[in-house]
Amino acid sequence: MVGNSLGHKMGIKDLPITERPREKAMRYGFDILSNVELLALIIGSGSKGVSALDIAYELVNKNNGLANLIKLPYQDFLKVKGLSKASALKIEAVFELFKRINNLIQDEVEVIDETTIFNKYRISLQQYDQEILGILILNRHKKLLCERIVYKGTKTGMAASIREIFKELLLVGGTYFYIFHNHPSGEVEPSRPDAIFTEQLIGECSKYGFTLVDHLIISNDKYFSFSKNKTIHC
Repeated sequence: MVGNSLGHKMGIKDLPITERPREKAMRYGFDILSNVELLALIIGSGSKGVSALDIAYELVNKNNGLANLIKLPYQDFLKVKGLSKASALKIEAVFELFKRINNLIQDEVEVIDETTIFNKYRISLQQYDQEILGILILNRHKKLLCERIVYKGTKTGMAASIREIFKELLLVGGTYFYIFHNHPSGEVEPSRPDAIFTEQLIGECSKYGFTLVDHLIISNDKYFSFSKNKTIHC
C-alpha cells in the first residue's frame, strides 16, 4: 500500500475522494495523474491487503520505470502479489494497443529515414530478449515496398545471411533498403561481428545493384547509425 507520513500503509479507500485516481481523472483529467496512478486505473482493483496503487507502485518501482513494463511477459505479471489474471491481461492489452497505434502513426509518414525507423521499432523491439533483425525495402524512387522481421537470433547474437536478405529484395523488386536490429542489453554500440557483417553486406550489394542505405542498432532512447558512424540520442 502507499505509505503516509507516519509510515502506515494506506489503501485507495483511505485516500480522500478527490485524491483517488479515478475521481482525480474525472475531475481534473488524465494528464494530472502520475504513471503509478494511471497504471492503478488499468489494474482496477487489488486483493485483500493489497490495493491497485500498491500493485502499480511495485510494478513501476521493481522494473525501474513504466517503460520497462512493456518487456515483461504475461507470466511475470502474475508473480506480482495481488494482481489478478484479468488485470494482467488488461495491462498486456493496453501495451499491445500502444504498439499498434505507434505503428499506425509511423505508417502515415511518407518519408522513410533513420528517425522514422527508430520511432516505429524502438518500442516493439524492447519485448525481445534475443536479437531481432528487420529489413525495410524501397523501390528505385525510395518508396517503401515492404518491411518485415527476417531473423530472430539469441541473447548473444544472430547468424544473419546476406543471401537471404538479397532473396527478400529480389522477391519485391527492391533497390534500396535499410536493416535494423536490437541488442538485448539495451546498448547500441556495434559489436565486431555487427561491423564485419555490415561491411560484407555493402560489398556484396555493389555486385548486384542493391544499396544499403543504413544499418541501425535500436534501443528505447537511442540508435547507432552505420552510415553516420555514430550514436543518435532521441
